[in-house]
Order: sequence, then C-alpha cells, then structure tokens
Amino acid sequence: VSPHADLALAVSGGGKVLIGAESTYDVTVLNQGPGTAMDVALRDLVPAEVVIIGAQPSQGDVAFDAGAFDWTIGAIETAQSVTLTVTYRGDQEGVVTNRLTVASGQVDPHPIDNAFDLIHQFRLATDLGLTPVTHTPVVLEGQLASYGVTVTNRGPNTAHHVGLSITSGP
Repeated sequence: VSPHADLALAVSGGGKVLIGAESTYDVTVLNQGPGTAMDVALRDLVPAEVVIIGAQPSQGDVAFDAGAFDWTIGAIETAQSVTLTVTYRGDQEGVVTNRLTVASGQVDPHPIDNAFDLIHQFRLATDLGLTPVTHTPVVLEGQLASYGVTVTNRGPNTAHHVGLSITSGP
C-alpha cells in the first residue's frame, strides 16, 4: 500500500432553494492515486437552517449527529470514485454554508481539494403578477399617454425588495 493517496472532493447542488422544498446535493470523492486510499471518511458540518432528510452513499455508511453527519467510506482504489446524494430542505430564509471535508489514512500530497463550502440560499415562495392599467383609452398621434401597472403578490409569502423597470419602444 502506497503511503500517498490524492483525494479530491467535488460537490454539486445547493444554490437557491425555496423554504420547505426538498432539494439534493451530490458529493463525489475521487482517489487520484498513486495508492489506494484507506479509511476514507467525509464530515459535513450542517448549519441549523439545513434539515437533512436522508443520504444515499454508493459505498459505506452515513451517521447523523447534531450539526453534522459523517460518511464512513472505507477504501477507494486509485482512479475510482464514490458518491453520496443528500436530500435536505431549508426552514429559515437566508444564506448558509455547509463545510465538507474528506480525509484518509494516507498522506494526501494535494490537500487543497479535500474541502468544499456548499452555499445554500433559502428563499420564501412568492407569486408576483403585473397587470397594466390604461388611463388614456385612445391616444392620438402627438398626445401623451397615461398608464399604470398594478403589481400583485399572490403569495404565499411576503415579497421583499421588489423592483420594477419600465422601458418604452421607439
């Protein structure tokens, strides 16, 4: 067994998620060699705003603890990868970060890619609509027209920082 194994961690998913909606992120651990990585484990520090619903590993076991979960992977042969799909939801509005780290029993010559910060932006669901309101039903050439716009939020939550930009054609 080589004393070196270069692990690389890749994560996809996260991003913008509606509060209360289930979403997933995928974690991939790749062994770039030169030797087999033994006793590989991943730790995911989960903020309180993130509720983990489940995790499906391609190899190993996942154990949940308050504020974190651990993925005990075991051995990964050179040029092989393992994956974990995590299902979660957010219960509070805001931006939060999971900190994921992977390690093994071997020396990693390039540890820079053994950690990843996964950013989630949890947002409230809103349903905005625009309705034009005409104040001048007939406009002759050279006259000014007057109109308005009604912005409606059909919910279910309050919309914050709503902006409207109106441009007119030639």
